Amino acid sequence: RDGAGRGVWGRRGGRLMERAAQEESLGDLDRAIATVSALLAQEPLLEHAWRRLMQLHLARGDRAAALACFERCEATLRDELGVAPSPQTLALLHRAETLSTQAAVPPPGLPPALVRPMPLTGRQAERMAMANAWATQRAFVLVADAGMGKTRLLGSWAAGIAGCVLESARLGDELVPYGTLVRLLRALVRHARRPEALWPDPAVRRELSRLLPELGPAPPAEGLQALLHDAVERTLGHAPAAGVSAVLLEDLQHVDEATLSLLRRLVPTPGLFWGLSTRPGSRPDVPAWLAESTALVRIDLPPLTAAEVAVLLDALA
Repeated sequence: RDGAGRGVWGRRGGRLMERAAQEESLGDLDRAIATVSALLAQEPLLEHAWRRLMQLHLARGDRAAALACFERCEATLRDELGVAPSPQTLALLHRAETLSTQAAVPPPGLPPALVRPMPLTGRQAERMAMANAWATQRAFVLVADAGMGKTRLLGSWAAGIAGCVLESARLGDELVPYGTLVRLLRALVRHARRPEALWPDPAVRRELSRLLPELGPAPPAEGLQALLHDAVERTLGHAPAAGVSAVLLEDLQHVDEATLSLLRRLVPTPGLFWGLSTRPGSRPDVPAWLAESTALVRIDLPPLTAAEVAVLLDALA
């Protein structure tokens, strides 16, 4: 953590951070990034240095690099200290996630082929398995390590489906009960052609206002979990009538326990197609759900074949 790190990085670390500040003030962001990266290579537990590196990437306009930097910080803290990133680091992550990708400036020197969206290469077998799962009224779960293309595949899949909601759990949701659910419900409202059809019963809307204050004042009585869960379940049940045909949720490994418990009831909702993604071995409850549920179809994403990589490189040429 920051406090423990300051006790071990010493005078040399302080000089490196000062040098990075001077380099940034001179507008040399590349050199400042290299300086902070050199410090982290020696002292990877300095969480405030990871934040500094994220800020430098954002100042350079490289949002993707800032997010990747956070992933390395989170993994280091988890593996070495068994702790989660601090609220300050999570706040910086939220800032990076909410920045418009259109506003971000590509790093200088990148060819246009690497700036435009990557073409979807291969994955015919996985797409067939996804379609077969839905044909049998089951939800599919894409399972793969980071960087294997889960997001690209889900985004491509969603683009071909009218009325599809695509949302993602985020690192830090694990600490906020119903944090993922709130984001998912708001996405549902945004994508619904007839949002009012989600709550034909005003009592359901009032109960959901405990999670979504924008729906109106919450009931004065203390809430009961059973009533809240019933309201969410009924809302999802009315989603097809509101113009929503499918729900895709990425990164189950970050879903809070309250939301995950409710997802077990919601997936699959009759009349609504579901697709999920997760990393393997990230948390014990997700693999247990996959193993015991007949409503889920697990689809593992292997690396691209050599031929598929060749096609991808050719498309980027």
